[in-house]
Amino acid sequence: MNKQVNLIIFIVLVFFTKHLYSQDFFTNAELIATFLKEERTEGYVKTNWKRTFNKPRWNRIEASINFEHSLGLWQLIGGLENFYIIDNEILNIYETKPWLGGQITLRIVSVILFRQQIKGEVRAFFVDGDNNQNEVKWRTRFQSSLEILLSKNLYRQNQWFCNLEAEWYVVDDQYTLERYAPISDYRIGVGYKFPNSNIISIGYEFGNFSDSFESSRNKGNSISLLYKF
Repeated sequence: MNKQVNLIIFIVLVFFTKHLYSQDFFTNAELIATFLKEERTEGYVKTNWKRTFNKPRWNRIEASINFEHSLGLWQLIGGLENFYIIDNEILNIYETKPWLGGQITLRIVSVILFRQQIKGEVRAFFVDGDNNQNEVKWRTRFQSSLEILLSKNLYRQNQWFCNLEAEWYVVDDQYTLERYAPISDYRIGVGYKFPNSNIISIGYEFGNFSDSFESSRNKGNSISLLYKF
């Protein structure tokens, strides 16, 4: 009996080891600073650093500016995002991406907020040292999310909350030098809102990537840390 149990445990460990080996692991740190906050309009700048734990050594640094304008249940959203990708196996890539979209926000019950978002992006890629690889691509993104307050008192200035998000990407023609081109992302996180409205959160993300980049794994796991003020 013990031999059978040990064999089952061994098979399970081999399966999960092989399964995890076929995936990439990331850390993701994000800082958001609000520079405009009016009754219906908000503007903020964002910096982000995402990197792999395992090989290949891959880093992505982001600097962006974004806006949101409220039209009641609907919000008009847009911005300009810039990325510099450092990859030790291929040439480094700079991407600039203006985007525009719409979002609807609904309070389902007192403690649950639902958001549905659609974005259209124009992505311009510039490769260090090889102008022949520069390209412009289009992409559409769909995101659904739930924000769940974990406190029964909705009027407290400080709140714990939980976020659940799913996002899907639609691309007509994938850029072949993009190592981690997302197809879908699924995120869960927990955060704390301070009395001054600053937010800190930590989360986990599971992502599916396009297989257009042959030497890259097509699944990824990320641990994220965010601070917004």
